[in-house]
Amino acid sequence: MQNRAAQRYNMAEFLRDRADREEVAIELSLESGPVRAGVKDLSVRGVGLTVENPGADLVRELEGLTELFIKIIAGGTMLVANARVAWKALLTAGSGERVEMGLEITMIAPEDSLALAGIIERIRKA
Repeated sequence: MQNRAAQRYNMAEFLRDRADREEVAIELSLESGPVRAGVKDLSVRGVGLTVENPGADLVRELEGLTELFIKIIAGGTMLVANARVAWKALLTAGSGERVEMGLEITMIAPEDSLALAGIIERIRKA
């Protein structure tokens, strides 16, 4: 998709080939409590994520989201940001479900933005 304001980098390719890989995840701050999601792709302006096997209550809560607070966790680094939901989909495969979402980062501290750019640079050079 070329409508994006910033190039995204596929995390699956990065993580698959790295024995020394650092964990990269997103923590969604929801009313029901924090939820950890896997990162599909990442840029300085947004993130694609996956929540595996959500329960019915969590699916309902995710369906109603428009804006939220997130933590981007990469190894020992944790960055905080506000995000807007750009798209979301509930997918069923076999006996499991997953929710996939695209988030646009709407507010992030300058130092966290620089740290995120550094994380992306490490991914690109991997």
